[in-house]
Amino acid sequence: MRKRTVLLVVFLLGLVLSLVVAGCGPLAEHRLTRPVAVVGLERLAPGDLERGRRLGTTVLVCTECHGPDLSGKVVIDSPAFAIVVAPNLTSGAGGVGRLSVSQWDLAVRHGLARDGRAMVLMPADGYASLSIEDLADLVAWLSSLPPVDATRGPTRLGPFGALAVLTGGLHVPAWTIAHDRVARTSTVGPRAQGPWLIQVSGCAGCHGEALKGRSMGGSLPAAPALLRDAKHSWSFENFREALRLGRARDGHELNAVMPWRSFANWTDEELRAVWEALPEVQ
Repeated sequence: MRKRTVLLVVFLLGLVLSLVVAGCGPLAEHRLTRPVAVVGLERLAPGDLERGRRLGTTVLVCTECHGPDLSGKVVIDSPAFAIVVAPNLTSGAGGVGRLSVSQWDLAVRHGLARDGRAMVLMPADGYASLSIEDLADLVAWLSSLPPVDATRGPTRLGPFGALAVLTGGLHVPAWTIAHDRVARTSTVGPRAQGPWLIQVSGCAGCHGEALKGRSMGGSLPAAPALLRDAKHSWSFENFREALRLGRARDGHELNAVMPWRSFANWTDEELRAVWEALPEVQ
């Protein structure tokens, strides 16, 4: 009798959990499509295409998710969780086409798709620190991309991905960005290069809030803390070698999820600025 009662309780709990997870899909979809009241920039001064290319490929690492030719790729392929697709950014068939300045601004610095949908995983919370000039350079490069015909399909949430969206387990930057603080006028005065590079290159996306390290989930290794004291005997030379060669201080190869191949093109000055800007243990 007791065993039968336990089995019944387990069955009922499983049924309730299944119903809850199944019901998350429509709720998550509704929340993602709910408009975020943001108006993008209407115009930009002509940007520097070559600087935009370097910004997009070595700092913002757009190619890591959207592919070497920016024609898009599947970033997460787990039907029960989510099929997350980084779209084709070119004007070829299946691509985003010729976006307006406002549409580029909303996508890059606000995390909003052309139809107003909040995008998952797009690291716009880091890109929100881009200045007007940075955005102009980036848009000059993106607008010059040769067309590639490639249809990648939409991002689709599975039941557990929907639950993750609703609980904060799957990042939706548009819900956390202070949209009214994103620059709408030209940058005045110098910026601190190290903190800016840490912000816009998305370090916190993997290494966690304040770079204290965090679990990446699934089969991925934990992203270590980047706090200076947590590196123990790491030197700047060790740090530079890790980003230039993809090799940790103890000689092991960094996991492929770490975009060191893009960061390998940073100058010594940029690497030093980032090293000096890493926070101390609090």
